Amino acid sequence: MSSLSKITIALVLAAMVLPSQARAATGKPLRTGQTTTYGAAGDTTAGIRRSLVDNGQGWIKDQRTGLMWEKKDDSSGVHGKRRTYTWSTSGSNTASGTVFTTFLATLNTVPCFAGFCDWRLPTRFELDTITNLGEVASGAPAVDTIFDTGCVSGCDLTECSCTDTNAYWTSSTFAEDPARAWVVLFTQGAQAEYTKTSNLQSARAVRNFR
Repeated sequence: MSSLSKITIALVLAAMVLPSQARAATGKPLRTGQTTTYGAAGDTTAGIRRSLVDNGQGWIKDQRTGLMWEKKDDSSGVHGKRRTYTWSTSGSNTASGTVFTTFLATLNTVPCFAGFCDWRLPTRFELDTITNLGEVASGAPAVDTIFDTGCVSGCDLTECSCTDTNAYWTSSTFAEDPARAWVVLFTQGAQAEYTKTSNLQSARAVRNFR
């Protein structure tokens, strides 16, 4: 095959692939979950609808973002929503706190949670994708309802899906002060930065499934 023919085939293949890549790169943000309008254009309709699936095996798949989320329960085990951890022992960028050495280490120890050994903390932007601003008015955690369903005292992953109204650690360090890391507060769906060593906060693991 001549060099010209190879170039032509490569260009055709690129043209076939480009449209889907372009659509993925220009995808809209997710909807906020707010259902009551207060007069601002698009406050309840802007963005794409969420597409979350609970497969019944302890994790939830987000078909929009390509993320796979650990479910939390109300047990005393590693998935318990009330379990809290530190981010660091030194207060620097060193990921040495119990959220890494205990929580993630447990999930990623063979045979690993759900058979996957690459669980991690979400970034601030990733964790923000599961917030639901419409839930705050009802007094429920500001999270999509699939993450807060049937949560009663002592339930486990096969029976419920829980979210504590606490701050949840992210992997994102606060650039202005590396001794602090970003958290998402599910009391309001807001973000803040907390000291890595002195704060005990909740954690929800995530991994990429595509």
